[in-house]
Amino acid sequence: MSMIRTNELTEKRIVEALTKQEPMRPVVHELGGGVYFTCHWVSCGETLYRWMNYCPMCGNRIDWNDS
Repeated sequence: MSMIRTNELTEKRIVEALTKQEPMRPVVHELGGGVYFTCHWVSCGETLYRWMNYCPMCGNRIDWNDS
């Protein structure tokens, strides 16, 4: 009898991990004369700071060029 291990990587998780390594520009918000940034993933929306290379919530790589 073969058991399915719950920690095995599925094809979907592999593709998701590779997709998150592709740098994406953050969403720029202007509020009261200031600017802040959030992760581009709608389901995430985590506030980002320029010193971050990756989103702390979803792990997506951040591209700060032209931001």
